[in-house]
Amino acid sequence: MTNNNNKNKKEYGKYILENKQAILNKKKKIRIIRRSIAAMVIMVAILLTLSFNLEYFNISEIKVSGNSTLNSEEIMKLSELSSGSNIFKFKSSTVKTKILRNPYVLDVKVKRSLPNKVELEVAERKAMFYIAYNEEFYIIDSNAIVLEKRDSIEGMTLAKIEGIDLSTAKIGDVIPLDSEEKKKAIMELCDFVYNNNAVGTNVVSSIQLNELVDIKVLIGNAEVKLGTTENMKDKLSKAFSILNDEQFKGFKGYVDVSFNGNPVIYKQE
Repeated sequence: MTNNNNKNKKEYGKYILENKQAILNKKKKIRIIRRSIAAMVIMVAILLTLSFNLEYFNISEIKVSGNSTLNSEEIMKLSELSSGSNIFKFKSSTVKTKILRNPYVLDVKVKRSLPNKVELEVAERKAMFYIAYNEEFYIIDSNAIVLEKRDSIEGMTLAKIEGIDLSTAKIGDVIPLDSEEKKKAIMELCDFVYNNNAVGTNVVSSIQLNELVDIKVLIGNAEVKLGTTENMKDKLSKAFSILNDEQFKGFKGYVDVSFNGNPVIYKQE
């Protein structure tokens, strides 16, 4: 055993002598790498310290874009950002969460523009409907979300929704619906109205959900009878196609598309 140990020591010594320069070079490289890493850490620490403390990085401008319903001052107030504060001392996710507290805000992107500018790019929900309840008006978007409650809708162009109980409604939530069938109906109707009210001359002014077997939609002076929730979009498309025909311009009466087959059209004299 002793002879083997002596032999190993001699071989190791021989290896060291033969590779002395390579070993020294390797140790030198390791020292250089360690010093470089230490210098880099120190530089990063200095840069971070300067970034968080130099006035050069204090916010001088907060720009809000994409908003039409909410004013810029309200969005900036929600963000809790302020001129003079350091541009690195806030989390974008935290600012976004604060702004999203307003139901009108669908999404927001927070962008830093170094050295001292911040942009809040807002995407808003669009008010499309209202529900009258307890002498107040609940404003609803195209996804059936309650945006706000107000005393008047003067100056707003919205379609009315009837037949919804809002006793448990909460701002920022989907309107409370007591059945899956009614949920399906309201979502499909909201989607259809959102996609069609911006085009053409026929605009939905009212959705009547008082009876789920006798759903009605008012389009201008015409009443469209949809019947049940089955194939509502197809039935609405059929009714729109009829009312968009030139011969039905200013039509007063009703269009019954509640059944399979040709619609029944009744013109009021």
